[in-house]
Amino acid sequence: MDSRRFVSEEIVTGLRILLLLRLEGTPAKDTITMVGKTWIIAFFRLKTNWTEEKDRWRIREAFEKYSSQAKSTDRWPTPRQIIELLPPRIPPLMLDAPEPTDEEIAAKQNERAENRKKLLPILEQLTAKMRMPL
Repeated sequence: MDSRRFVSEEIVTGLRILLLLRLEGTPAKDTITMVGKTWIIAFFRLKTNWTEEKDRWRIREAFEKYSSQAKSTDRWPTPRQIIELLPPRIPPLMLDAPEPTDEEIAAKQNERAENRKKLLPILEQLTAKMRMPL
């Protein structure tokens, strides 16, 4: 789904809930469409790469949190107040590295043996030079 669509859906749903609370400063009925468009613009100015899987629940939760804390004397929120209530994204699960196969283990052992063969003459030369008197 297009990010603009699901973000818009969640904002519209959140604004409907806020309208029902009849908070002080609630926009007039004839302006609510423009208010919704303004809120959508505010959310997209965040330059967030909105994805439905990671963000739909966050937007919903921010509106629910504000609504549950609102009292009849509270004011209609600004987009910034709702944005500040967005919970952080849940980081992806980190997977353990896969166990190496027998072939991979054997290849590493062979590689180590080859490296030892290459290093042994170098170490012998260095040792011989260290024994020489200056």
